[in-house]
Amino acid sequence: MKNFLLITAVIASIVAIYVWPVIDRVRQVAVGYGAKTVCSGVYVSGMTLESLRKNELMGGGPMLPLFMTFDIDNTTKTITTSCLGVKATAKYYGYHKGCSLLPRSYSYAGISSKLDTLKIKHHQKAFQWPNATSKSKNAFHNIDYEKLDKLVSGEFDVHTYSGITKEEIQEDLERIRKGQTRAVVVVYKGKLVAEGYNSLMGLTKDSRLHGWSVTKSVLATLVGIRIKQNKMSLDHLANVTEWSDASMQEQHITVRNMLNMNAGIDCEEKYHVTGDVCKMIFTEDNAAGKFPR
Repeated sequence: MKNFLLITAVIASIVAIYVWPVIDRVRQVAVGYGAKTVCSGVYVSGMTLESLRKNELMGGGPMLPLFMTFDIDNTTKTITTSCLGVKATAKYYGYHKGCSLLPRSYSYAGISSKLDTLKIKHHQKAFQWPNATSKSKNAFHNIDYEKLDKLVSGEFDVHTYSGITKEEIQEDLERIRKGQTRAVVVVYKGKLVAEGYNSLMGLTKDSRLHGWSVTKSVLATLVGIRIKQNKMSLDHLANVTEWSDASMQEQHITVRNMLNMNAGIDCEEKYHVTGDVCKMIFTEDNAAGKFPR
């Protein structure tokens, strides 16, 4: 009996020290991932919760959606996700602002976000792309449009292939259902020359999807524009409130450091559930200010 109790105590200690922190991180990431994904899916992309469960949420693992519940409040435009005793809430701020996770240290009623009052400037100048409503057929003589269209549609429509087996067709359908490809857009010299969308997920050319890392490229481009306009300098100090103390000021972290990813921030770009990326995106209110150096 004593040996049994001792073994039980040892196992419990191991779980408490090593296993529980991992479980806690998984559930913290899960609710943040679920709230943000469903909020953007419902209010930005116009998808149903059922479709999001089958396609988007499966990215966190096939079992994860089984442990998650969602409270959709269309009055406040918020999504609250619960998983294994923890919650996270994301709010939709409008057509041009999208969704953002709310800080977990506050209730929704106490939030006063800059996004609520942020004004978006609209430019009416028309461009061939991205505002094109159809492909720029025959715009370039050096493009084989028939071959290009076949390649693009092949990402979504198995019937564009010939001589493949029934098993291969089924595998391709399963690949599409798993959401590995949502959309393909081909732009050449500023013109939209081919596009395709995952109809099994209800997506069309009008669907609005996650930007993910494309957003970083857009941000870098905007910074470049500001620099060209002489409204920003690569040698300006990074304006992060948490870095304003004397010890951090001595480091002289500049915009150039940030763009070159050599600011010395203790952050490793690993995408596993306990890694810094998931922590930054789904669990921290202000990751940039909290990561140590």
